[in-house]
Parts: sequence; C-alpha cells; structure tokens
Amino acid sequence: MPAPTAMTGQPSSRRAVLSLPREHGAYLTLAGAIAGGVLLAPARLPAAAAGVMLAASFLARGPLERRAAGLRWRAGDVPLLLGCALAAGAGVHVAARGDLGLELALLALALVMPLGGWLVRRLGQLRAERFEVVGMAALGGSAGLVGFTGGAGLALALTAALLLAVHAAASVPLVRALLRPRERAQGRREIMLTGLVVVAVAAAVAFGAGAVGAGGVGAGGALASRVLALALLPRAVDVVLQLVVQPVGKVSAARVGVRELVLLVLALLGLGLGGRL
Repeated sequence: MPAPTAMTGQPSSRRAVLSLPREHGAYLTLAGAIAGGVLLAPARLPAAAAGVMLAASFLARGPLERRAAGLRWRAGDVPLLLGCALAAGAGVHVAARGDLGLELALLALALVMPLGGWLVRRLGQLRAERFEVVGMAALGGSAGLVGFTGGAGLALALTAALLLAVHAAASVPLVRALLRPRERAQGRREIMLTGLVVVAVAAAVAFGAGAVGAGGVGAGGALASRVLALALLPRAVDVVLQLVVQPVGKVSAARVGVRELVLLVLALLGLGLGGRL
C-alpha cells in the first residue's frame, strides 16, 4: 500500500532494472509493523515468516503497477515476481505451522497488496490522499497479523494493529503539510482532526483497560493497556508541535524521513513495553 506521496522517491537518471515501489514511507512503516509484531509474539519464527510474506507481497506491487500503467516490464521484473511468490509461499508455510485454514487465509492476504495496488493504479488513485491514508493504516495495522501469527493473544494483536494503524495513517496529512507548502494552510484543519483521532484512540485503549485487559493484553491488564496507549504519545506530540511551530518553506524529505523514523522507534518502544506487562 502506498505511503504519502511527499515521501515518494524521485525517478533515477539511470536505467532501472527492477520496478520497485517508490514510497519510502511505506517501506519504513512496513518494517516497523513487522518489527512490532515480532516483538509482541511469543513464537518469533512464525511471526518473522509472516513478515517475510508481507514484505514479498509489498515488493510484488512494483511490476504489477507498472503493467497497470500500460508499461512494459523491466528486465528484472519477472524474476522479482517469481522470487516474491516463492518467498511469500515459504513465509506462509512456516507461519501457518501446519494449520491449513490459516495457511489459506495468509495466502489470500498475500494477494491483497499486489492486486490492490494494480487495481488502484488502473483507477488512477494511487496518489490520492484518501488512498494513502488507507494504505498507511493497513501497513501499520499488519503488526497485529504478524503478532497474532506468532502466538500473541487476539486482544493484544488487535490493540497493536489499531495503535500502529493510527500512528501510520496520521503521518499522511502531517508529511504532506511539511513537504507541500501550498497545502499547509488548508491542511491545518486536517492536522487538528488527526490530533483528535490520535488522542481519542489512545484514550480508548488506555481507559478501556478493563475490557482490553480481560481479553489478554498482557498479565498487567489495566497497566498494560495504559502503557500500550503510550505508543501514540510521540504522534500526539508531533501533531501539537506542527500546529504550534509553523515551518517556513519546504522541509527536506531527508529531515522528514529521520523524524518519522524516530517517531516510529518511540512508538515501538511503547508497544513493546506494554506487550510485556
């Protein structure tokens, strides 16, 4: 799924051999989601295998989206697709641990990103903001799938999916406002709404501790839920700072990338600590 276009790489002047997804933010979000899911999982190998499946599914988007745009495949696109298919199949097999139903479900999920990317490219909506929000939320939420596949409780997996989905989706209006000065004024309202959503979800996780804790979010119950909610604190602070401190001119993509990396690491620390209580 795509990330904010503001973090999309620019075409290289050299002739490319592979058609790879160019959304830098999506790579970061997917890597963070996989790491978060593995961190929460009691069985790390199946969780990591599910992460391999997701990574292969994401990389397979490139060649399919190129064909959806009416372009010929590059020299390495067919080998890339074959490699992705093999990696995804192996990841699904290891992650399922002999559970045929789970294996079939994971195989179906492995098709979502490449086929979804192909369809959205055909519809010409690949860079639409609403699709970026949905795509980033899906990538962040995949942490829950990775954790659940590795044996994390359903309540913990769903909570992790919700927290990282909101963290990732909230980056879209924030990044666009930083890298697109012309959208900054009209994006201020979106950023305020984003902040409200972030705070509301964090509060729901923190103060819904009775139901969530009883469902298996760590032995700490209420305490675990409150610590888990801290995963959204970095994004909440980010929203406040962007509303208070108005950037001047266009902010460099490298600077925004470093900022998003730091925020993601802090979110994962909160997630990991809460999951261990």
